[in-house]
Amino acid sequence: MNNQYYQQPMYDTTEATASYGRFKTYITSFVMCIVILIVCCIGGFVLNATFSSPTNMKKTTGVIIDITNAYKIRYTVNNINYENIIQLNYIPYIGQTINIYYNIDNPNIIQEVKMQKNGLSTGFGLICFGLCLFIIISMNLYSVHKYKTAAINSALTPTVSSGYGYNRGFINPAIVL
Repeated sequence: MNNQYYQQPMYDTTEATASYGRFKTYITSFVMCIVILIVCCIGGFVLNATFSSPTNMKKTTGVIIDITNAYKIRYTVNNINYENIIQLNYIPYIGQTINIYYNIDNPNIIQEVKMQKNGLSTGFGLICFGLCLFIIISMNLYSVHKYKTAAINSALTPTVSSGYGYNRGFINPAIVL
């Protein structure tokens, strides 16, 4: 008897698995590009707020005079003494001299200089983080698009690893490359 009628045909599933992996990578890359865009926009807004401090602000020095309930500072503008409450990113001591900006139109409006330095590093940090993520996503997208093995690996590994059903290095012997 001829056994060719009873044998199951062998299907090559590598193309289907690779296309699923590519599709999965394209969707993940699209979502990550939206996240990267949001992170870079937030970094840009922080930098914009840092560099666009009001033009009617002028620099002066002040002395901390009280730290019991709030940080009270004394400073002089045009030979007129002012006392005002300021918010600081650190705990000052009484008698400490700090640099501040005051509004030319209303010298009671003051701002600490250190807030601008923090905004500068935060803004550039967010933008650099977004660019690094973009480079990593682009390299992954390129490898999955160009190489079938990377596309199959993308199909077999979970997008979010919860530990349940994770591929843990198991190579499926049915996949023939």
